[in-house]
Amino acid sequence: MPYDGEVFLIPDFLSITEADTYFKHVEKELSWVPDKVILYGKEITTKRTMVWMSDSMKSYTYSGVKKDIVSFTSLLNELKESLIRVTDTPFNSCLANRYANGSEGMSWHTDNEKELVAFATIASISLGAERRFDFRHKITNETISLQLPHGSLLIMKGVVQQYWKHQLPIQKKVQGVRVNLTYRQMK
Repeated sequence: MPYDGEVFLIPDFLSITEADTYFKHVEKELSWVPDKVILYGKEITTKRTMVWMSDSMKSYTYSGVKKDIVSFTSLLNELKESLIRVTDTPFNSCLANRYANGSEGMSWHTDNEKELVAFATIASISLGAERRFDFRHKITNETISLQLPHGSLLIMKGVVQQYWKHQLPIQKKVQGVRVNLTYRQMK
C-alpha cells in the first residue's frame, strides 16, 4: 500500500510443486461447507464454501454468523508454522474459502471482527486459479489491484483493515477453482 498500512505480495512463496500439493490436500481433506452470512437481516447461503480452523477451537463470527470449528490438518498446521516464522506472527486460526470458478467472489469488506487481534498481520495463501484482488481506500476511494497466482502469499499488516477494504471480484472468464487460506490471530 502506498499509505495507511502495509501489504506485501510474494508471488512465488510456494513452488509450483508445493502449491499443487497443498491444493490437492485441501480439495481432498477439508470438509467444505456452504458459507452463510446475514445481509439486510436475512440469512443468505453464498456460492462459495468455507472451513474455519483453529488451534484452540476459538469461535469466529463474521457477517452475523458463527462458523463451525475444525482442527488443522497436519499439512496445514505445517504451513501455519512456516508462516509464523516468515511473518513473526503467532497465527492460531485459518479461514479457508473455496471458489468453484470466477462467478464466485467476495464483495468489499475488511477483516476487523472483534475476535481478531487488532492490527494483527493476516497471511493469505492463494491456491488454484489466479484471481484479481482489489483494495479500495475508505476515505480517498483510491483502488489498487493485484493478481494472486497459485502459490502466492499476500501479507496485510498494521492499519490496513482500518483504512482499506478489499474484495475478490467476480471474473466470469476464470474457469478454475481457487482456494484462499487466510491465517489469522484470534484473541
